[in-house]
Amino acid sequence: MLQKEHGSIYRAISDILFLHNPMELDGKRNTGDYDPEVDVLVSRIREVESVDALQDLLFEAFRTDFGEENCGSRDRYEVAALEIWKAYERHRAA
Repeated sequence: MLQKEHGSIYRAISDILFLHNPMELDGKRNTGDYDPEVDVLVSRIREVESVDALQDLLFEAFRTDFGEENCGSRDRYEVAALEIWKAYERHRAA
């Protein structure tokens, strides 16, 4: 439902997470494996006011879904958060 409602930004976030693959899932077939995290981001991205806050949100989503012991450090999500922030800014400007 969120995919349909948010269209291009949903797909952009999904593509970024697929590219960076923070959980090192099967790199060729993990399309959709990060949908729960994309759902969280799309639902809450309007709450964040900076790339740093977005990185916190991304890290929180992965800790919740994969467990703190599996998701690595917050720094692991820095580049993906920056790219998602840029995509979101482009989306808002459109």
